[in-house]
Amino acid sequence: MTVPKGKNDLQTKELFSERVEYEKVLDEKNVTPINLWEDYKLLYGRVDVCGDPIFLREDKLVEIFNGDNGPLFIFDVIAEAYEEMQLQITRAEFLNRLNPDNSNIFPLVPAKTWRSVHQDYHEYLQTMYRSFSSGYLNKQIDKKIIDYKSFEKEFINFYTMVRSAFAFTRTAYITSGQSTPLMSGLMIEFSLGDHGDDEFKYNSYVNDELFELYTDITGRYGFAIDKNAPWRIIADLESQPMIDRFKRAGINNTQDFFQNYYYSSHLLDLETIASYMHKLWDSFATLYPVVKDADVSNCGPGLISNYIQRRRVSLREFLSVYKDKHWVSLYIKIRNLETNKSLPDVQIKLVTKNALDVLKYKGKDAALNYVQSVFGGFNNQVYSRKPLTEESIAATIQNVQNQVAAPTTTGY
Repeated sequence: MTVPKGKNDLQTKELFSERVEYEKVLDEKNVTPINLWEDYKLLYGRVDVCGDPIFLREDKLVEIFNGDNGPLFIFDVIAEAYEEMQLQITRAEFLNRLNPDNSNIFPLVPAKTWRSVHQDYHEYLQTMYRSFSSGYLNKQIDKKIIDYKSFEKEFINFYTMVRSAFAFTRTAYITSGQSTPLMSGLMIEFSLGDHGDDEFKYNSYVNDELFELYTDITGRYGFAIDKNAPWRIIADLESQPMIDRFKRAGINNTQDFFQNYYYSSHLLDLETIASYMHKLWDSFATLYPVVKDADVSNCGPGLISNYIQRRRVSLREFLSVYKDKHWVSLYIKIRNLETNKSLPDVQIKLVTKNALDVLKYKGKDAALNYVQSVFGGFNNQVYSRKPLTEESIAATIQNVQNQVAAPTTTGY
């Protein structure tokens, strides 16, 4: 049997050929895995049945393992299936039906499970802010920022430059290549292996003498193997074992599951944006408390320097000035940028008017559902943005600096 040697750093033609070899190996093993690299599974556990981005309710998590990297969590119902599976494996060992001594797979020791989207998103926005302060700000722009309103204007001008590199809202972040599928809470990984290294997959898992037993026993408890990371098992929501387990827990279908175990991300975007914009302004005003505006004196030679104190405000005061109408309008501008919808100004004005009318007469959730209907959908949510690296961040900062140095006009 040919050992596949695909790696992400290979040339395209060679990589394609090696990926085909890896698929042949899986076919010979008679495995039907989930392929998270394919369009219809790309956002598995990150969007609901309507295609809207979601994130889990953390009160539904339970701990399944506590190792060197700390406690690991997954959903309660899925944890139940996992614990029963582990008990079955222990019984098989006791009865000498399973000998893990010569296997890389067994015993199944979790290495990764759920990862908080909130923590990742927070760190991600801090990286974007670092690009703003390091790449976009200069003396001329700094002089324009005297209060939050002018700060917001310049930050959106900056975001217009970097939108291909950064998502802005948590909703867009969830469905971008910069978030991890582990945020779904549906997955358990038993290795820290490289998902792009086919040879490692083959030697460590696929060619293991107990691989077929591994796929069989995980399947019997409603888990599917990740095609591109065979050490990752994924709760298959459409499998009969999971359907039966959910029904016993009072969950009648997949839609029921998403409604009970997840939040609709777009319905919480306004609060998130308002909170983060306040934090960004507060951080900016703290680090750069004074703006110096130099004017030529009319009374003789030299300069008269005017100093303006940038005013910090509490979140309560901030939200009393900038209310839902403001954030809905800003949200629509951001969504238009980050989804590459690129609607013209006249259409954005119409969408904003409609959204504000819905906000007035039907409430915030209805307004946000309307905005999601305009900018949502699979094609507008699957982004080509790759995971950020220090090199890509540095390149983005340099690109912004080049754009700032060139005479351009940006609208707001």
